[in-house]
Amino acid sequence: MRKIALFLLIALLMFSLVACEKTEKDDATTAESKTGGETDSTTLADELEPSDGTSGTPDADTSAPDADTSVPDEDTSAPDANTTAPSSGECVHVMSEATCTQPARCTLCNRPSGNSLGHAWANGNCTRCGKDDPLAEKEEGVVRVVCIGDSITKGGYWKDGFGGNLGEEYEVIGLGVNGATGLAAGLDQGKPWAYTLHGEYETSLRYNPDVVVIMLGTNDSKGPNYQQITADGGAQYKADLLALIESYQALSAEPQILLALPPTVYREWTATGINNEALEEGIIPILLEIAEELSLPVIDTHTATADMKEAFPDGVHPSDDGKAVIAQTVADAIKALDAGNEVGDLCIDATLALLDQDKTGFADSMRVSDTKGKITILNFWYTSCTPCINEMPHFAEIAETYAADVAVIACHADMGHQVEAVRYINQNWSDYQIQFAYDTNDEYYYALGGLGAYPMTLVLDRDNVIVAKYMSSVTYDEIAAQIETLLGDVAEGAE
Repeated sequence: MRKIALFLLIALLMFSLVACEKTEKDDATTAESKTGGETDSTTLADELEPSDGTSGTPDADTSAPDADTSVPDEDTSAPDANTTAPSSGECVHVMSEATCTQPARCTLCNRPSGNSLGHAWANGNCTRCGKDDPLAEKEEGVVRVVCIGDSITKGGYWKDGFGGNLGEEYEVIGLGVNGATGLAAGLDQGKPWAYTLHGEYETSLRYNPDVVVIMLGTNDSKGPNYQQITADGGAQYKADLLALIESYQALSAEPQILLALPPTVYREWTATGINNEALEEGIIPILLEIAEELSLPVIDTHTATADMKEAFPDGVHPSDDGKAVIAQTVADAIKALDAGNEVGDLCIDATLALLDQDKTGFADSMRVSDTKGKITILNFWYTSCTPCINEMPHFAEIAETYAADVAVIACHADMGHQVEAVRYINQNWSDYQIQFAYDTNDEYYYALGGLGAYPMTLVLDRDNVIVAKYMSSVTYDEIAAQIETLLGDVAEGAE
């Protein structure tokens, strides 16, 4: 009996040890499945996403309005080429079945940014819950300007209202992407990198701007991209840019769109790098062709940055001096959108044929806006107009008396009398400080409100704003009084 009892006791102990070991193994397996194993990303996304499909982001209010809560069907699939959305430097999203597994950063992130509230914005509204887009709201009287482009835009030439060149009524943001292209199939370091693939593009649309400045093309000059562009004579590149422009034209704000030519590049040519030759021979001509077809204003930042190699330390990106020139050029173009021909308007700008230094013909040229910083007297005349000839001595005296503060432009009408005009000027006014110009086809005269009768004279302040307009002869005293008033305003402002 004792032997039997001892045997049973030993058996019982062995059974208990085996059971204990099995329990520990089961517990370890359970713990590993909870913490140590690789979790399926779809399951994780499902756990983080509420069952109704709205964002799991903390504090994100995605409730629908009390009225119509129905929303249109939406394609939220991620781009086929990537399972990770392209990054603008703000964050990289981990994608799984078109859902971000990091919803604290974003939700419907088939775009790299801009959806941090869990909404899918379109034309100022959320297609998920009908809410108004906060970016689409703007104060009355504010002019919204968005600058889109590549690293030159990202560099911030537009900051502080283009360096203080725009007034307080303008609200300016810049949405540049390093390496971005206008070419839809454009590459950066072998990766698809068109501007439209990035969240900055989506944000620029949501912003619903009044003015859009597009400065793209520098990265399109890179060898691999430029080869694509030239392969079909630029047809696809042009189509891509037109599609980009049309996406802004479709906005409810109906923005004015300006095409800024890429700044001058100061790098030696390489097979794969950015180069100025490609810009001037291929990219810029296509931009100018588009501008002409769509009647879009062109901002010639390419010419404005010519002969400025020192202002581009790496040959592409501007220094503060380079940014200042770009800012001034773009700001002037924006302000010119509101130019007119009435008192109080910014004077319409124009390029005029200018009497050359040898005074043998109108071979030189000038822009009226070149006189900015001085008070400008703009007179329209012709040699056989007796009232015009009678008042010319007044302008000669004005030009001499106020030489430090006033520019006088005497613009001859286009009546096929260039030779006669040159002869008359040389005989009578060759020693005076008047700038003599020629109005080809009388285009500028009529643009400024000319009615067919001469003379006509405008007085512009230092910002080229029209302060007085005379549709007939004017006296020295009348012009001098306008000048003294403007000089007095400057003196008071200095105090």
